Amino acid sequence: MRVIPSLLAALLFSFPAHAQLKNENLLVAMPDGYKVGFQDKNAHQQITEMVQDGQSVKDWTDMVTVQIFFNMTNVTPAAYKQRA
Repeated sequence: MRVIPSLLAALLFSFPAHAQLKNENLLVAMPDGYKVGFQDKNAHQQITEMVQDGQSVKDWTDMVTVQIFFNMTNVTPAAYKQRA
């Protein structure tokens, strides 16, 4: 029975995408019935807006937005609020 956990660990750590993950990582699955309506990334942030099939980011009733901010380790919430 020890072989199975070892095999699973070996597969997990040999998976190529694992090498690209660094620091904290947010892994988000696309909700059923949704599509990416908008996506952008720069040195400071990444945003993905997902809308239901048949809708757009300009005409939607339900939207899921994931926004990731990079290099924010020394920024307090009050300091971020002043930047925005």
